Amino acid sequence: MSAIWGIITGKNQPALLEQAKEQMTSIYEKRCKLDKIEEKEVNNCYFSCGLQYITKEAEHEKLPIMNTNDGIYLTADTMLDNREDLCNWLSVASDTPDGSLVYAAYRKEGIACLKHLQGMFALAIYDARQDCTYIAVDPLAQRCLYYRIDQKHIYFSTLIAPIASVGQVCTYNTYYQKDFLLAPGMMPNLVPGETPYQEIMQVKPGSYLCIKDGKITEHFYWKIEEQSIDHKKCKVKACQEEFIQVFRACTASALRTKANISICLSSGLDSASVAAFAVQQLEKQGKSLFSYTYVPALTPPKKQERSYFIPDETQLVEELVSKYPSITPHFLNNQGKNCLTDLEKIREIMEIPFKACVNLPNLLEIYQQAYANGSRIVLSGQYGNSTISYGHIEPILYELHKKKKWFTYLQYLNGYCTKTVKQSRLQAWKAMRAYFAYADKNAKQKKEIRPQIINPFLTEAILEQYPYKERFSHISTLLFQEDIPDTSESRLKKMEILSSYMYIGAYETKLGLAAGVVVRDPTRDIRMIQFCNSIPFPYFAYKGCVRWLIRGIMKDALPASYQKWPRYGIQNADWHLRILRDWKQVRSMFEDLLQKQEIQTYLDIDKYQALLSKIDQSYASGNYEEITWEKDLQYLCFLLTL
Repeated sequence: MSAIWGIITGKNQPALLEQAKEQMTSIYEKRCKLDKIEEKEVNNCYFSCGLQYITKEAEHEKLPIMNTNDGIYLTADTMLDNREDLCNWLSVASDTPDGSLVYAAYRKEGIACLKHLQGMFALAIYDARQDCTYIAVDPLAQRCLYYRIDQKHIYFSTLIAPIASVGQVCTYNTYYQKDFLLAPGMMPNLVPGETPYQEIMQVKPGSYLCIKDGKITEHFYWKIEEQSIDHKKCKVKACQEEFIQVFRACTASALRTKANISICLSSGLDSASVAAFAVQQLEKQGKSLFSYTYVPALTPPKKQERSYFIPDETQLVEELVSKYPSITPHFLNNQGKNCLTDLEKIREIMEIPFKACVNLPNLLEIYQQAYANGSRIVLSGQYGNSTISYGHIEPILYELHKKKKWFTYLQYLNGYCTKTVKQSRLQAWKAMRAYFAYADKNAKQKKEIRPQIINPFLTEAILEQYPYKERFSHISTLLFQEDIPDTSESRLKKMEILSSYMYIGAYETKLGLAAGVVVRDPTRDIRMIQFCNSIPFPYFAYKGCVRWLIRGIMKDALPASYQKWPRYGIQNADWHLRILRDWKQVRSMFEDLLQKQEIQTYLDIDKYQALLSKIDQSYASGNYEEITWEKDLQYLCFLLTL
C-alpha cells in the first residue's frame, strides 16, 4: 500500500510543479510512516508515491510509472486480491508488483481495466495520447483519494492537506459542516464527494473521473445495487457451505503480508469470527495472531449496566484465546488517557470532522502497538453488522408479515421464543402485531425530507440558508424513520449510501498511514457484501436464530459463551468517567467552543451552559453513580471536532 499525490498542469509550468513537489511531499514526510517516497516529473506532470512495504512484492514496486514511449503516466495506492487471475490474464510473472499489474491492465484495456481489479486501490493516470487524466478508487473506496481542479491544474492526493497547501486558498464548506451536525447516528455527512473545503472533492466508491479539456465527467464502473446474484432459491445447506467458502477467501486475501498480523478484537461475533478464520490460516504459516482489546481503566457505575451489557470484555476474549492458543492477546486502555487528550492529533490525521471521537484515539493506539510488534496488517470486523452478523428478528418477521408468509412467520417466531430467548410466544406475537401495525401506518406516510435536529445543543437556526431538501434528496426517508424495521429493500437502500463507505475508508487509510499499517476488514469485502445481498432475506435470522450466519453456521468455531443472546460488549464504557476525572483540565476545551464564530449562530448557549454546570457538580461531588449527562456530553464532543 501507499499514499499518492501529484499535479497535472495545463501546460509546462516548472515553478508550480516544484512548489507542489516541495509542499505536498513535506506533509507526507511529517504525517505518515512510509518506507520509501518516489517522485517523478515529466513535462507537465509531477507524480509521487509514498510506499509501505506491506507485501513482499511491494519492496520491488516501481512507482510512479512514467513511460514517455507509450504516454502513460501512473501512480497507484493498491493491494490487489486477485493477483493470480490478473497475472494469468496479462501474461506476466507471478511476482509482478501490484502497481505494475495496474499499469499492464491499463495498457491492455484502458480505463475499462478497473472492472478486472479486486481489492483496495486508488490511482491516478495521465494518458498523454489522449491528453486525459483519470482518477479512480476501488468499489468501496477503501483507499481514499481527493482532487481539485484549479485553473486547469489537476491536483490529487490521498490526504487533503497537501492539496490545500498549494494553489489558491481554499474556502470553508459551511454546508458540509451542517451536514455533519445533522446526519443521523455516527454518520459524518450524507452528501458523497464533498469535503470541508468547497474546492476539494473526494472520489466516490466504484467510480472514476475523466478530466479532459478542463471538463470533468464521472463514471461508475461498480454499483452495489447491481452486484447481487439471485440466490432466492438457495438451499440452506448450500448457503452454509458458500458462506464458509466466501468468508475463508475474504480472510485469506486480508493476510497477504510477510510481516506479522494483528487484529482489533472484542468479544463481538464479528471480530471473533474474523480471528477464528485468520488464526486457522496463520497456523499453517507458523504465525501467531496478535490481538488488541480495549479494556476500561475506570469501573463504570453499576446502575448503567444491564445484564447483557459487558463493559469489560477481557474474560470473553480470554475464552476465545483458550480455544485458539495461537492468538497472542494484548489489553489496552490508551494509558488511561481520556479521549480528548490527543484530539488535536486525531483532528490533524483525520482532516475532516468525525463523531467517533471516543473510539479513534484507541484505534490509533492499537495500530501503533501493532506496528511496534512487527505487524503491517491489522484485521477488523467493523462492518460485520451490515453483513455477516446482520439479522435481528424484527426485520425478518416484518418482511414475512408484509409478504403474508404466515406459516414461516409463526415458525420463525416460535424458534425465536424457544431457542434464542425464553419468552411467551403469545405475548411476542401480540407485541409484534402491534409493532408492525404501527410500522405499516408510518411507512405509508409521506414524510418531508427534513433532517431532525438530534443534537440537543443546536437550534433551528442551523437550517437557515441551508438547502437541505436538495442536499438530502438522494437519501431515502427511511433513514429518518428509525422506528420502522428494515425490509430486504430498505436494507439494500441503506447499504447504497456512498458517504458511509467513504468515511470508513478515509479513517482507516489515514490512521493506517500515520501508524504504518494497513487495515483489512473481511466483513467489508465486495465478495462478502455480494453474498449477503444475494441470500434469501429470512436466512439472516433463520428459523428465529438471530444473526444466523454467525450464531448458526459459525457456532462450532466460537466458544459456547459467544452464543448467548442478547449480549453486547460496551467498548469505551468508561470514556465519560475519564473526562470527568480530568474535568479541571478538559473544561477549557468546551469553553473555547463559544469562540468559534462558525457555530455560534446555531448553538443553544443555555443548554450548553447547563450541561457544563451538571458536569461541574459531578466533578465537585465525585459521585460517579449519579451521572445522567453521558449522552449529552457525546453530542457536545461532536462539536469539538469541527
